[in-house]
Amino acid sequence: MQRRLFTLEPHRMARDTAALVSGLHGRDYLTPDALCYEYLANPDESRLYYGTDDKGTVAASQGWVGQTLIRDGEPVPTLMSERTLLAPAFWGRADYRTFYLQSLAETAAASSARFAWGGTSALKAFGRYGFEITDCFGQDAMICGLSPILALASAKAGWKSRAFHAALYAFSLLKHGLSVPWLKPVRYLVREEVPTDAELDAFMRALSRANPGSYFMRYTAAKIGWFATANPFRKREVVTLRRDGVMQGLALVDDRGSGLAVLADCLLLDSADAHRALLDLGRYYRRHGRGGLYLWGNCSNPYLAALRRGLYRLGAVPMRKEDAHLVIRAAGTADRSHPPASALAMTWIWSPPL
Repeated sequence: MQRRLFTLEPHRMARDTAALVSGLHGRDYLTPDALCYEYLANPDESRLYYGTDDKGTVAASQGWVGQTLIRDGEPVPTLMSERTLLAPAFWGRADYRTFYLQSLAETAAASSARFAWGGTSALKAFGRYGFEITDCFGQDAMICGLSPILALASAKAGWKSRAFHAALYAFSLLKHGLSVPWLKPVRYLVREEVPTDAELDAFMRALSRANPGSYFMRYTAAKIGWFATANPFRKREVVTLRRDGVMQGLALVDDRGSGLAVLADCLLLDSADAHRALLDLGRYYRRHGRGGLYLWGNCSNPYLAALRRGLYRLGAVPMRKEDAHLVIRAAGTADRSHPPASALAMTWIWSPPL
């Protein structure tokens, strides 16, 4: 006889109940203040639900991070699945699926979301929740200085891992040197700045129309502030690439102490000639102490494929295969359509700001 599962009672997290969710996760960085920032400060509609049993014990959580994308010049509201957790004591006892789908339906109705997506390694569970699963993530590193190799000396990893990465980085540095980048003139002015909303809107529309069919993150000054410049929990830089004063590129860059400039997102109008912009971006960060660029993104998307080709022209090497998979499904039940995973021009910016 199939065991009857009890129904999780869903509650929407507010500032005064954030400590309940924080205690459930038990991770140092997921403090009540951090969770409130992640879900209450986001300019896009976001919600974090927690589930309780009939005694009021907090047993589960599920977050929906609002992310407005842009496709062919038009904004597209979507939701990203995050903070999916059922406490081990309730495994096999609680109906998490109903809790998950109910929280999705409520948030999708409030945000008019077209579809939901996320990155996960819990493939069986998300398959049961109606998600399509795609293995599409790839990682590449282009080394143009010694700082990434030197940073390995203090990395928290075994000597075999450090030796392996040192060999990869040295090989990339050699390839980069053989690509004779010093013979290529500087084409773009790279500087740290947040563009105006008007400039961002024009840039995002031009980018999305130049890559029809692809979905990009739609940036506003408020969204950039939430994710990067006003974020009290993690510092990220926002840089523009300009020619003759006109913005031709935008990059959001993370510093993980690896000696690499981690491209949380990299948007270039001329993706077919991406190596020229990436070269100037690499030069800029080498002057600022990070001797390389690191990209993790959706290999099946044509725009991201163009960026990867640009990096490889500069000597990039592939890194380890990422364990996460991209999952995607329609937000509602009436319309079950959703874009293919290859349509998402996805770098790992598409994550919460923590």
